[in-house]
Order: sequence, then structure tokens, then C-alpha cells
Amino acid sequence: TAYTTVLQEWLRVSCHKAADTAVVKAYMDTFASISPQLLEFVINMADGNGNTALHYTVSHSNFPVVKLLLDT
Repeated sequence: TAYTTVLQEWLRVSCHKAADTAVVKAYMDTFASISPQLLEFVINMADGNGNTALHYTVSHSNFPVVKLLLDT
């Protein structure tokens, strides 16, 4: 489904130890340019375990991306 595709891409970009803040921000800027609601929806997407990008970035100690997510 489209939801699964977007979720997989979002988690691939944002949820690993070496995730690049600039790349994550570029994705977020693109979502926001379409609509603020889309940005909010994507940031809060959860996987099958109920984990969001924020959960994964905290668990990987990628605090620059954590800050970016929280500041959004």
C-alpha cells in the first residue's frame, strides 16, 4: 500500500544511527511544502510495533535528528 511505502522510506531515511540531519530536514521540508498536515502525519507514522521515527532516533542516540523531530 501507499502507506507502507511511505512509512518504509521515512524510516529508512530518518531512523538509523548515521541518519543525516540535512537529508531528514529535506524530506520534512518537502512534506511541509505539500501541507503541514502531511508533515505531521508522516512524522507520526508508526510501524507494526507502534514505534515512530522519534522512538528509533532516540534508541540510536541520534540526538540531532531527535531535536529536529521534536522542534517540528
